[in-house]
Amino acid sequence: MTQTIELFYDFRSPYSYLAFTQLRDLNVEIVLRPMQILKVMEKVGNVPTTITCAAKGRYARNDLARWAHRYGITLNPSNMRDNDGDACSRAVLAAASPAEAAAITLALYRACWSEGKTLATADDILPAIAAAGLDPAPISARLNDPAVIAQLEANTNEAAERVAGVRLVWTHHNAPEQGPPEGPEGDMMDRARPEFVSDRIDYYGMPVAFVVADSPEIARHAAGLIEVEYAVEPGRYALGSPGEAGEWKSETRIGEIEPALGAAAVTVDATYSTPY
Repeated sequence: MTQTIELFYDFRSPYSYLAFTQLRDLNVEIVLRPMQILKVMEKVGNVPTTITCAAKGRYARNDLARWAHRYGITLNPSNMRDNDGDACSRAVLAAASPAEAAAITLALYRACWSEGKTLATADDILPAIAAAGLDPAPISARLNDPAVIAQLEANTNEAAERVAGVRLVWTHHNAPEQGPPEGPEGDMMDRARPEFVSDRIDYYGMPVAFVVADSPEIARHAAGLIEVEYAVEPGRYALGSPGEAGEWKSETRIGEIEPALGAAAVTVDATYSTPY
């Protein structure tokens, strides 16, 4: 049985380049997960210390040179600050097959880390792909496709599920199928309601993710790693007919408040406020 290894990587990372070159020589299935390492660092409160600390940067360059020599790899990097790592990752995600994705990954890694080429724009990235014998036209057509961009963001968010102690993360992408609302007819607050059934947000405070972890602290940390993007749509402020509410039936009761209060065994007179 072939072992499967998921590789989360960013083209800004030289160590992931070295790892990728070695994984290719192993009898394993590599599942490529390009992501945005700087966003992950920001979420977990980390910083790229090889950039912010000059001494560590010098050590890392020497360390990389030693590993490259050991692996027989030429290390001639371009300036990573000039490269568009996200665009390189999207090029991988735009591939038509896992084999093509692996070939694009190797081509772009070699271009920016071994051949000293700057990959700042699509005009730099696509020729590097073509130089590897691949057709860049389909990649160019999908490079800025919303689905490709969303997948890159999803890979980055998946870091939440890899936090130690996290048992489960549910969103509308992976929540199990649920039944219709159940409970007493006419009492919306006492009915079981399905959650995460679509990407629609129907009301303020609607849950968008569910995290199970070994402790509340870990759960809060993992929840903080989840990125949610909202599409702004025109508001709907007019009251529609009851049929427009779908499965949710309107709950309307008309009565006489003064007689009801007078007949009540107990009444409470108080002022309440809400945070919104």
